[in-house]
Amino acid sequence: MQAIARTLVEKTPVGILYRRDKAVLSMARAQLLDLADKIAFEELQSYAKINPAVAVAAAEVIAHQNAGDLQQWLSAPQNLKAMANHVYQLALVEEAIKAGDYPRP
Repeated sequence: MQAIARTLVEKTPVGILYRRDKAVLSMARAQLLDLADKIAFEELQSYAKINPAVAVAAAEVIAHQNAGDLQQWLSAPQNLKAMANHVYQLALVEEAIKAGDYPRP
């Protein structure tokens, strides 16, 4: 019975999609952790003056970055989504500054 279940999981479209999604999440987690090693999100708090959405996820991300448990926190998909959104909002601010729409805060 276990062999049949394993075969179904490996061969069905749902099983294939699950493995692909898991791989994408793993790559995203690795990229976000690499980014977190390079920058301190706390230093970008002033970006909330340009884009208020920056402040939404910032507090939680910064708390975990400062506590040093960001990798563990990112193991939950909803936390990974929150951090990815935070990085996206920061990127939007960087693009606006680069375009000359806003001065660097």
